[in-house]
Amino acid sequence: LSLVLSLAASLVFLLFPMGMAGTIAVLVVMGGFEISSYPLMDAMAIQFISLGVPIRYSLGRGIGSFSYAVVCIFLGLQVTRFGVESTLITHALLVALEIALVATYPPCPAGPKVAHEARKPHSVFWLLRQNPAFTVMLLAILLGITGCLPMSNFLVNVVVSRGGTEGSLGAVLFLMAAFELPTAFLFQRLYRRLGGGRLLLVSILFCFGKALALFLAPDLFWVFLAQPLQMLGYGLFTPTSVYYVNESVPEEDRIKGQTVMMVASNGLGGVLGSLLAGRALDLGGANLMLACCMVCCILAAGLALASLRMSRGTVPVR
Repeated sequence: LSLVLSLAASLVFLLFPMGMAGTIAVLVVMGGFEISSYPLMDAMAIQFISLGVPIRYSLGRGIGSFSYAVVCIFLGLQVTRFGVESTLITHALLVALEIALVATYPPCPAGPKVAHEARKPHSVFWLLRQNPAFTVMLLAILLGITGCLPMSNFLVNVVVSRGGTEGSLGAVLFLMAAFELPTAFLFQRLYRRLGGGRLLLVSILFCFGKALALFLAPDLFWVFLAQPLQMLGYGLFTPTSVYYVNESVPEEDRIKGQTVMMVASNGLGGVLGSLLAGRALDLGGANLMLACCMVCCILAAGLALASLRMSRGTVPVR
């Protein structure tokens, strides 16, 4: 349903000319409904995993990153030949394909009847109040994504400031996303060894390392060399955040927990990151933006450490 509503909004945007106010309204609807579909997919995957179905969530995440990398190359060629508005058609086609794939999902197999299935989900405020370690980690995630996403969303500014061109952006994006794929094969081993909380801290530290590497990069060649840090940065964050929620909240609250995590990360973190990065670019260019990213990541790492100290022993879900 979320994807269908997003597709409808994108078709309206494609077929009917509109001013800035209408554009903002349509993009809010498209973004809101598409982003809301992600935690639902995460929650479905966790349902299957909890019942023992052998789903490699991290592998799916890695293939998604590689697909994004390939699409970046094709979109660069498409924009060059047909103009930027042609990407609206590509977006509508991809969302329609995603709807068709979601429609093929099998129903979740029935698990054994246990006492906790009778419990009703709690409110978001109860969840945050009763689990302070989880709440502090959410704040760490928010700040971490605030510092991490501008390095992707405003990567073109970094590329141009280091002597590259807009044509170089597709190649850098391809390399960045491709380096998220190896995480898919390392994740389960890392998760069993460190658990979700420590892996989130690791991903935040690598996001800081990438911001520092880009800040120090003297030319485009070094921008390319900084991209492997994505593997244990944002590439590690997404599967870890899903498993961290699963191990940190009661089972009846896991869907709500996934939604709260998505709101804190790509939702609020994405909005704050864009606002902060845009202002920093206006005031001091790409270097000031990267400095702000590093400050956010340092604060996020401190909060993640505090959350780990507050939390008691948890058993990761295999």
